[in-house]
Amino acid sequence: MNVTRRDTLNLPKRKSRKVKLVADATFLPLLQQYLQNEISYARQHEKGIIRDDDTEFLHQYRVALRRVRALLKLLKPFCPNKEQQAITEQLKQFMQRTNALRDLDVYLMKMDDYFDYLDHPHHQGLARFFDDIQDVRKASFKDLKRWLKSEDYQAQWDELLPMLNQPWQQKAEKNKEKPLCLPIAKQVLNKSQTQVCQRILSIDNKSEDAVIHQLRIDCKKLRYSLEYFAPLLHQATVKTHLKHLKVLQDKLGDFNDSAVQQSFLNTYRNNKKPNSHRYRAVSELITLTEQQHLASKADILGQISQVNAYLSTKGERLFR
Repeated sequence: MNVTRRDTLNLPKRKSRKVKLVADATFLPLLQQYLQNEISYARQHEKGIIRDDDTEFLHQYRVALRRVRALLKLLKPFCPNKEQQAITEQLKQFMQRTNALRDLDVYLMKMDDYFDYLDHPHHQGLARFFDDIQDVRKASFKDLKRWLKSEDYQAQWDELLPMLNQPWQQKAEKNKEKPLCLPIAKQVLNKSQTQVCQRILSIDNKSEDAVIHQLRIDCKKLRYSLEYFAPLLHQATVKTHLKHLKVLQDKLGDFNDSAVQQSFLNTYRNNKKPNSHRYRAVSELITLTEQQHLASKADILGQISQVNAYLSTKGERLFR
């Protein structure tokens, strides 16, 4: 019997900018070009998502769209209002359609860790739990695949993409505005950095999860701003900024993951009989994730003062 093996797709490579930001260049045409490139990069992952070759295809698709959406929200005062609102809302809908599958992929990637964490008597219940996750994942993937291949999905892009090709600069000039790269970079980065520092100062060991989650969002905004405006900045300084942010963001990501896991596990357990193998195994996982959540919060509290001290003293040295 001949068995043919299907070749897997390679992940697309992100291309560098064709035209870099220049301090006194007109801002909007360069922004539009960057956003178009990011969307093109995101869409190159669609075939890999549909083939289900690697969960990284969906992850990178989401990262690229999130970057576009975050930049449009950060730069809202400088963009035409109608297009900015329409594009960000459409991208939000795209993200929401992919949330469920990405969450399930994350759980399945943690499967080996969960088996290592739990004692052997709970492995039977844990195996059944992951069987259930696999079944839900199959249904979620089937639904997402159908949507990505649909005429409706393509029609949404056909409506969105022309908005990025419109002459945004002409609309700005009608309002007697001619935004340039450097003044906008200073304004946006100063605002983003101030938000992170102020958020850090508001956090202590009594802070609600929602406050810490907002810090995670603020850090993402600052990171996206730094990455976008990097050509205008001192390279060594921006690299150090991003390094400090990455350490904190990793800890904030762990904190958010454990919060999402607790919610998911509690919902799952509520539908199981208390004497079942699944119930007992998931109860052990809930206890474990609660401990991880508290430990993650302690790590964040230990890290934020260092990040705040760095940003407060080094922020003004960003620009050339």
